[in-house]
Amino acid sequence: MLLPFKVNSEYGIFDKELFIWTKQQIRDFDEFESEYGFKERFSKIDSEDVEELKKTLNIVNSSSRKDKPAFHFKKMVTSVMDSSLMNIGILDNEFLTKLLDVKFQINAYNEEVQNVNRFIKMTFDSNITDTNHQIIQEEIDIKNLLISKKAIYIVEKISRMI
Repeated sequence: MLLPFKVNSEYGIFDKELFIWTKQQIRDFDEFESEYGFKERFSKIDSEDVEELKKTLNIVNSSSRKDKPAFHFKKMVTSVMDSSLMNIGILDNEFLTKLLDVKFQINAYNEEVQNVNRFIKMTFDSNITDTNHQIIQEEIDIKNLLISKKAIYIVEKISRMI
């Protein structure tokens, strides 16, 4: 849930819509309070107070902003979901369709993670020309933001299922 916050803030594009989404996601998770302090900090910010929110977003985006952010994303593991698929006959068809859609989205997310991690390794290759290095860096930026969007999409799909 914090992946979109981290990625977008390091690109300096954490906006009101993502702030509201993040705030909604963390409100029911106490572990974010003790580990990160996000819950307390975000709950104090009124998304309807335009000036306060604008100030907060500027602070987040400027303090986190990096010229060329690099992340090492981890793949999502679906072992519990996979074991449930063995009991496919007892699952409701509508729920099964939603479950398989989430599984598909997670697989797509994992492919993007694999691609960006491969691109990051390529940036350390001294045989790559400056032009190709720039192209790889641009691909990393595109993939990072795509992974962030996919993470949001997966969380929303799962939230609708439960």
